[in-house]
Amino acid sequence: MNWFDKAKLTNPTLIKIFVMILLYILLGQYALVKNPMVPGAIVAVNMIIVVLAGILFGKEAGLIVGLMGTLINAVIMGNVSEANFEYASILPHLIMGWTAGKLREKNGLFISSLAIIAGHALNIVAYLIAGLMKKADVNPVFWKGLGYEAIFGIISIVILAWLYVKIFPKKKKGK
Repeated sequence: MNWFDKAKLTNPTLIKIFVMILLYILLGQYALVKNPMVPGAIVAVNMIIVVLAGILFGKEAGLIVGLMGTLINAVIMGNVSEANFEYASILPHLIMGWTAGKLREKNGLFISSLAIIAGHALNIVAYLIAGLMKKADVNPVFWKGLGYEAIFGIISIVILAWLYVKIFPKKKKGK
């Protein structure tokens, strides 16, 4: 029995994963939501997609969307300095997606949405290790902006996941 069999990645689930990867890439390339707390900064809305994939479709889906969405987005980015951040985010994002799915197995929507905070924390560590950020960059303005981004992400995840479940309810077995 291989990993795909154990993960129960059926064709409908694989299609949903593919759609989430596309959403990640589109949002990563084009959705520039300004962070009002930090001049010139944007909110990483594509991270929301990774957490949603884990919550809605399981930890394996979150892991795959985090890995493939981030990798493909990095490869097609035109700006090399932005692509470097995306490459450094691959491991944090796949962990974040898996964590969201794992948390959702035994917790509610709000608790599982907090996986985005783990993603931000892991991104910071990855950026510092890769030399993309300096310790001096981690200042009060940075934390204020990151706090805004995390709150925006959590609220967005809860609302979007709730809407998805209402619009696409799970079919009961036997129907």
